[in-house]
Amino acid sequence: MGWNKNTRIWSKTYETDPSTEVFITIGKARKAIKEKDYEKAWRYFEKSYELSKKIPHRVGITSSLNNWSWYLKEFNLKKSIKLSNELMYYSGYYFEDNEKRFGYLIHFLRLIREV
Repeated sequence: MGWNKNTRIWSKTYETDPSTEVFITIGKARKAIKEKDYEKAWRYFEKSYELSKKIPHRVGITSSLNNWSWYLKEFNLKKSIKLSNELMYYSGYYFEDNEKRFGYLIHFLRLIREV
């Protein structure tokens, strides 16, 4: 695993790197979930997803969709399933070794079963 040369732990300038910003934003969304500020969390997840699509950053896309769908399922199951469908699409599009991403499929199947 390579180190992102643009990331400098001792400085705030790392936030200007789009790849790093994706994961910082996911972290902010998770923090908002812990604080029960769900609307803020959904905005952060959407921001991380849109940013990762622009780059494009395949791990950012799948991580954003997976997290967003997972936390949204209790609030809006239909949208969570839609996001899971997108997750399955991007997972198949970007990754050939999908057996390593079996958790995505299990999550998707559980959501569908709840409908």
